[in-house]
Amino acid sequence: MYRDDWLQLYTGSDTTFLVTDLAPGKSYRLRLRCHNCAGASLYSNTVNFVTAPAPPLAPQPPVITSKGPYAASLSWMETSTNGAPITSYSLEMCLLGDTFVEVYNEKETECIVRNLNPGSTYYCIVKANSVVGQSVPSEVTVYHSPPAPPESPSKIHLVESSDSSLKISWDPPSSPGAAILHYNVCFNNGVATKSVKNEYFIDGLSSDTQYKVRVQAVNSVGPGQFSSVKVVGTGTPLPSALPGTIQLSSRGHNFLKVGWGSSRSVKCYLLERATAESGDFTPVYEGNKCQVKIGKLSPHTSYTIRVCGVNNAGNGPWLKSTFSTDSVPPPPITKVSKSLKDNELTVTWQVKDKLLDGELFQILYSTDDDTFTPIYEGLARHHTTHCYRISSTLSKLE
Repeated sequence: MYRDDWLQLYTGSDTTFLVTDLAPGKSYRLRLRCHNCAGASLYSNTVNFVTAPAPPLAPQPPVITSKGPYAASLSWMETSTNGAPITSYSLEMCLLGDTFVEVYNEKETECIVRNLNPGSTYYCIVKANSVVGQSVPSEVTVYHSPPAPPESPSKIHLVESSDSSLKISWDPPSSPGAAILHYNVCFNNGVATKSVKNEYFIDGLSSDTQYKVRVQAVNSVGPGQFSSVKVVGTGTPLPSALPGTIQLSSRGHNFLKVGWGSSRSVKCYLLERATAESGDFTPVYEGNKCQVKIGKLSPHTSYTIRVCGVNNAGNGPWLKSTFSTDSVPPPPITKVSKSLKDNELTVTWQVKDKLLDGELFQILYSTDDDTFTPIYEGLARHHTTHCYRISSTLSKLE
């Protein structure tokens, strides 16, 4: 389309002239006439021509509208084509310190960009494209994406446990654009409890019980998603004290036979002994019996015996008593001989080993009522008497 008004471009005597400052891709008309002292001639025939097209002009900077932490809507005005139709617009974005990356190349003057990083600063430019080439970029538009709720915590760890308490921890999640304010910890889908740190301790729980735990992070935007469920469990309580005391049922010079009350809360019993000289306890039995014979002991020695219940949690309280073994029995009498003369009976005997200090021989006699009366006590190995029965002071020989 031409304008009706004409613009004078040149007056002079030259027969050539370079027309400049023309718009690309535009239609123009030229005409010429001469001047002399008599006046001006008529205009020449009109010459029509079209200038060559050029790359488009730079678009206006894009206008950005947030669509949440992860998306934004961008729009811009159509730009001058410079003689060739716009084929597309190129939208480029980058984070601080990065290079621009094309995120859109279509003909429309608006688009939605997704998968943005929350709480981040983006730089945006637009370029126009035609068959002639690409425009220079628009001015930069700076966009700050809003923060997002935290991601869900991961890797919940059981730090320690007892029969009534649990301590857990977890890896802090990503919280783009806003610091984590606290965590919500939920046991068995109950009421959530706040924890400022990425760990939590809870007591007053039932023993030997499993609990389902979930954790949720919260920042200024709001709460994130709960973590996956972690199953943790309290332990078995230690066994309680065994009932009563340790009872001695029998003993000898080299053994003690002891017993104690049973308990349902134990898996087995642990029995240990120690002498007064050493004071060091040595395990002698571990099992389910409540009566044990402790052998290979020293004669006439005092032993401290202790026993406790054992389960998966460990050992319960010790039950202690002190008992002593008997002394070593005197040597056995190996041979007895007798000689009868008149109304007297002479008894002679032999022993295999020597007597210990304090040991003596003793002769007892009885009538038919089996009541024995001592008639001799000493170290001699013969004696004359009536009815007889010989024994040492520590054991008897029929």
